[in-house]
Amino acid sequence: MDIMDSVKNKLDVQILDRTYPLEVEESNRKAFEATVNELNQRLNLFRGKYSNKDKQDSLAIVALQLATELAELKIKLNNVEQAESILDRLNGALDNLV
Repeated sequence: MDIMDSVKNKLDVQILDRTYPLEVEESNRKAFEATVNELNQRLNLFRGKYSNKDKQDSLAIVALQLATELAELKIKLNNVEQAESILDRLNGALDNLV
């Protein structure tokens, strides 16, 4: 790990009118900023569609959406890894035939 990777920087993120002071590693700063931006965009869309929902409901639904997307990506990654393993075994078997 680089020394630069472990340097913590203060980052104030705003989510639904509240500011949260965080300390993030410099190497993760862009990811945090992108995540906060995505979260706020989704929250604004959700609140635009369902203006009668309170902030906690909005956060819960958007968090569920994001967690579901993450779970789907993990399943796809696992499937890709399994396919790669099968292909590696097939290549090994073909190499042994030649």
